[in-house]
Amino acid sequence: MISRTLLQQPTDATAAQPAQPTQPADDPAFQPTSSKAPDSKEQDWPEPEPEPEPEPEPVPVPPPPPVRPAPDLEDVEDLMFVDDDIEADEP
Repeated sequence: MISRTLLQQPTDATAAQPAQPTQPADDPAFQPTSSKAPDSKEQDWPEPEPEPEPEPEPVPVPPPPPVRPAPDLEDVEDLMFVDDDIEADEP
């Protein structure tokens, strides 16, 4: 764990350099920003927020197909038969 005293002490590189502004005030390229623009007739209005896109209409879901009734047990028994005359093919 790093102690707070180490974090608060300046390093040698930062202690050797005095604090300087990034651009001096007498630099002609340096222009401080101001809240008023004397020559500007247009006001800086905030950008309008884009309108939210309308939600797509829900696609209608077709109703499920009707459930077929269960077949009668007698019909199923007629389909289930075993032919004893047929012999299984042996490999």
